[in-house]
Amino acid sequence: MVIGDGRHFVNRTTNRYDTILLDAFLGDSSPSHLMTREAFDSMRRLLKPGGTLIINSFVGFRAGRDFFGASLEKTLKAVFKSVRVHAANPDETSNVFFVASDRADLNIVAQPDFAQVHPACRDLAQITFDDQTEANPQHGIVLTDDYNPVEFYDAANREDIRRGLVMRMRSL
Repeated sequence: MVIGDGRHFVNRTTNRYDTILLDAFLGDSSPSHLMTREAFDSMRRLLKPGGTLIINSFVGFRAGRDFFGASLEKTLKAVFKSVRVHAANPDETSNVFFVASDRADLNIVAQPDFAQVHPACRDLAQITFDDQTEANPQHGIVLTDDYNPVEFYDAANREDIRRGLVMRMRSL
C-alpha cells in the first residue's frame, strides 16, 4: 500500500502488480489528474499480464449528471480491452467501482464471501458486486492531461455530496 500522490508514484515505480486499487479522494471527489488517459496508460504499464485496475469513485449515471461517470468509463475503454462498471444505484451519485484489464474477458475468478463483510454494508456490497451498468457513451469524453473539464461538469454533483454530508452531520 502506498499513501501519497498516485501519479507521482506511478511515474516513478518500477514494480509490477497483479492489481492496482485506486481509491483516491480529494475531499469529495477523485483527483482529476489520476483520471486521464495518460494516467491510466501509466497504470496499465505497471500491471502484470492479465492484471486488473480497480477504481472506487463517487459518480452517478443519471442523465444530466453523468459527465464524470461516462467520461471515466470512456477513458478507461480507450486504454484497456475490458471495462466493467459496478454500481448499486447508478441513478444516484454514490460509490461506483470501475474494473479494467487488458484481458479480453473479465471473468470473476472467485465469488466473494459476503459473510465476511460487516453487516452494516453487506447488502450494499453484494448489490454493487452483482449489478453492472454502462454509461451513455454520448455523455462523456476521453479525459486527457490536456483537456479534463471534470471539475466544471461535475460541480453540481459535488455540491450535492457536500450538502448531503452536512445534513447527515446535523442529524448526529
